[in-house]
Amino acid sequence: MAKNLEIIYGTVETNLGITLLARNENGVVAVIPGDSEDIVVASLLDDWPEATRNDDAMIADLNELVRAFDSRDKKTSLALDLHGTNFQKGVWAALLEIPSGTTLTYTELAKKVGAPNSIRAVATACGANKHAVLIPCHRVVRDTGKLAGYRWGVSRKQKLLEQEGVLNLQLSLFG
Repeated sequence: MAKNLEIIYGTVETNLGITLLARNENGVVAVIPGDSEDIVVASLLDDWPEATRNDDAMIADLNELVRAFDSRDKKTSLALDLHGTNFQKGVWAALLEIPSGTTLTYTELAKKVGAPNSIRAVATACGANKHAVLIPCHRVVRDTGKLAGYRWGVSRKQKLLEQEGVLNLQLSLFG
């Protein structure tokens, strides 16, 4: 983790509940939606115990985050500062290529990153994503089309896919 860079954070109410955005001078290190401020702050402090709250410095980023969450495509101009293994970063890069309104299965994603026999590792990398919505792991579904395995809750994943117009298509195709 970026021990030498100061991490600041703020929270805002979004369509996914209270959401924390944390950043350093290189970019956003985490976007964490949750049911309460205590939960999202505790989650951040597990990884970055030295992070400090600074809502005033975060106003522009928080407004951009709300705009992205409310948009169908979830695009944002926020720079990301990713912390993970090379494999995780490869999976996250592939996630960024999934267009809004579409999904991939974990199997398809594993093939896309050149690791067709590493479906569980790909799913684990999706679960390690700390950038809710900005790295769209919500666009990955089981081979059956069923929703599962979203770090911030399957109900949030369902809401995001409904907002992108995907879920109705999945339900008609899979069931």
